[in-house]
Amino acid sequence: MTVIAMVNGMIGGLILILPVMALESGWLLTLIVLIITGFISYYSCYLCVLHTGDDPDLDVAIERHFWNSRKVRVVY
Repeated sequence: MTVIAMVNGMIGGLILILPVMALESGWLLTLIVLIITGFISYYSCYLCVLHTGDDPDLDVAIERHFWNSRKVRVVY
């Protein structure tokens, strides 16, 4: 159940399965999954904010990162 919850994962799917996972696997494993998911969410947001820099949004920052090429940005 825990593996399925983590694979389903990121925020939406995990929030829906979390109560069932807590009933089946216990509070300790649920706490570990919450800490790992929280860290991954925090770190991905941190990277987005870090790479945005002075650009108005992440889309513009990605385009600038890929030599102002819209084709490369779309493929990315």
